[in-house]
Order: sequence, then C-alpha cells, then structure tokens
Amino acid sequence: MGTDIHGFIEVHENGHWTAKGDVDLDRNYVLFGCLFGVRNRGNFRPLFPNRGLPEGISQETQALQKYCHSHSWASYAELAAIDPEEEALALDDWVYVFEVQPDGTEALVLEMAFDEKKGMPKLLPVSVKNPIFRRIRLKRKDALARAGYPRLFEQLSELAKKYGRENVRIVVFFDS
Repeated sequence: MGTDIHGFIEVHENGHWTAKGDVDLDRNYVLFGCLFGVRNRGNFRPLFPNRGLPEGISQETQALQKYCHSHSWASYAELAAIDPEEEALALDDWVYVFEVQPDGTEALVLEMAFDEKKGMPKLLPVSVKNPIFRRIRLKRKDALARAGYPRLFEQLSELAKKYGRENVRIVVFFDS
C-alpha cells in the first residue's frame, strides 16, 4: 500500500483562513520526504516535518484531516525561501538507470528500487541498451521538479500576489 498526500491551499482573508483549492500532487516519495519527511526515499533533511495543524484551519481542512496522519503545513514565504541547491544528507535509496545516447550523452531512463544485499537494482530493465546504473545524491531542486509541485508553486505565487506571502499556505496530511 502506498502513501498519498492530501490537503488544501489556504489564504488568510477577512480575519480567517479559507481553502482556495486542493494540494494536487502526485505520489512521489522524494518530494514528500524533501518537504515533510514522509517516506523520505531521497534522504533529505525534511523542511516541514510533523508540524501538526496550524491555528485556524479552514472548514475543508478540518473535515478531511481526521482521516490522515503526519499533518503539517508551510507558508508560501517558507516555500519560496527553499534553497534549491541544498543536497540530500545521503544517496537516494533508489538507483537511477541511464542510457548512452548516439551523441555520447547520458539520458535518464528510469528510477528503480535498490537491493542493498545484492548491491544492484531489484529488477533489471530489459529494454535499455548498455544501461548505466548510478545511485545519486539529489538536490532540493530535483525533488521540487516532481509530482506537480511546479504547478502548485505557481498557484501559490499568484495567490501571494493578491493576499501577501505570509497569508498563503498549504496544509497537508498523508494516508497509507
């Protein structure tokens, strides 16, 4: 069973927090770990782990959050201040499979679970010619490019222009 993220984009207006949309992110344990420490496959120092629920959550958030775990939140200002060049604390738990292209460059083909006991990927790709297997240390920008996060950040940026950087936040929680 996998873990998915749920939550809302909230803005502070007229003295209270109001939901303005869903946190619409795909399942991605590198991103979840980078931001919230949930299923931290990329081995990042989580930025906003288990903060609980912020004060004054919207009615929508209140209704959904009771079915989930690992509640947390982050303001737009905090998300905007993330250093994209910060490296993970250790290599990603998965192995990255590259294929040499005709021009000599390497192209990322896929990411695969890594078997520590065997020292190799759990499944070998049969369709990749001359695969190169590499475990890598990710940077935050690698995590933030995944799972719909750029689209979410753009939504938050637009709301921050209207409501102010500290008056826009995401409130999230996870299921498993």
